[in-house]
Amino acid sequence: MGERALNPHTITYLVAIVCAARGEQVVPLDVLAHDPARRATSDPAWLAAARVRRRALYIANVCFGVSQADLARVSGMTAAAVSLAVNAVEDMRDDDDDSSLIGQIESVMNFAASGRKEAGRVEDR
Repeated sequence: MGERALNPHTITYLVAIVCAARGEQVVPLDVLAHDPARRATSDPAWLAAARVRRRALYIANVCFGVSQADLARVSGMTAAAVSLAVNAVEDMRDDDDDSSLIGQIESVMNFAASGRKEAGRVEDR
């Protein structure tokens, strides 16, 4: 790993980027290479990175509990931009089902928070 230590919020955001990028079949480093402030809406690669970034911000905030203010600091975005991104994903969630990436993460987090020891068999669901 690099020479500088990363804080837990940065690590959480980066893991969320990896999760969201895999779900979109985008390379995580490509997402990090695109500056969110650039607003290159005519660039398909920038748009793909922005879509992944929005999902990653939502995952880090809603699923992993990182505050929007902390996400603004670690992502290099404004607090308002983070809020808009999280709200945009929340609005789209109505069309999502529980088998989506975010749905799966929420299921795992809810399971862990419940204190149950066994997930049960697939047939039981």
